Amino acid sequence: DDCFPVGTDSVLLSAFVRVSKRAKVCDLGCAGGILPLLLCGRHKEIHVTGIEISEKAAEVAKDNAARNQLSHRIDILTGDMRTIPIPAESFDTIVCNPPYYKRHSGRLPKKEQMHAARAETSCTIQEVCATASRLLRYGGTFFTVFKPERMCELTSAMEAAKLMPKRLRFVQHKAGQAPILVLVEGKKGAAHGLIVPPPLVLCKRNGEPTAEAYRIYHPDEISDEREGG
Repeated sequence: DDCFPVGTDSVLLSAFVRVSKRAKVCDLGCAGGILPLLLCGRHKEIHVTGIEISEKAAEVAKDNAARNQLSHRIDILTGDMRTIPIPAESFDTIVCNPPYYKRHSGRLPKKEQMHAARAETSCTIQEVCATASRLLRYGGTFFTVFKPERMCELTSAMEAAKLMPKRLRFVQHKAGQAPILVLVEGKKGAAHGLIVPPPLVLCKRNGEPTAEAYRIYHPDEISDEREGG
């Protein structure tokens, strides 16, 4: 009850992330630890450090790692990502599912301790990108998910932090509909050049998951019968 619930955005972001075999990964604002768990499940030799400002959420993340026998691959640190004493350039990859709404906008959860997961009450998207840039090695990658209506703010913040956007993918509930999310990959110190693949469509017209959406949610249970899209 003290953590923001697991959402589609975290699951999609975990599938969007690309990492090297033994990468050192950091999740900024890890909440209950869903992204570290998903990433360790998809990439068997990475190590993930989660940073979480809420003490209660951080304890949940630690417990989740232990329950999944992943404490040796997941470290959870409690503190403010902007000031936590971690040496610069400590990570190969940074991931973040940031708050989507500006302070005093968007519907906030009833519990005040969960406000930071929804709105920029603790840090702005500019501060997220600046922190990611500080903690990333040169050439390291940054992955995030955001609302399409704030995409310009996100990409501007990334460029200002020397995290050049390199891959951008919109997410649609159904084909032909307006995007509901945007997934973005940036690279520290890279030159301009952006790849925009076709949108990720989650549902067919009849409401069933598309083949790609099914693979994302069930990476170990790919069924040939669902490959028709």
